Amino acid sequence: MKRFKYIIPIVLFVAILLPMTVLAEEPLGGGEIETPLDGGLSLLLAAGVGYGAKKMKEKRQNKNRIES
Repeated sequence: MKRFKYIIPIVLFVAILLPMTVLAEEPLGGGEIETPLDGGLSLLLAAGVGYGAKKMKEKRQNKNRIES
């Protein structure tokens, strides 16, 4: 019975992974598709820096409250 506990997650994993690998194949035309990385990547980087700064500020404020 414990065996069946692992079968469902494995089947779901394969059912999700297989279509993604098929969609990731190169197009039949053989031409290369250029995708711009700068737009979304720079926004993601800026969001990460902002989130890190916010967390550092919160940590510093909590440290000052504890010391007081």
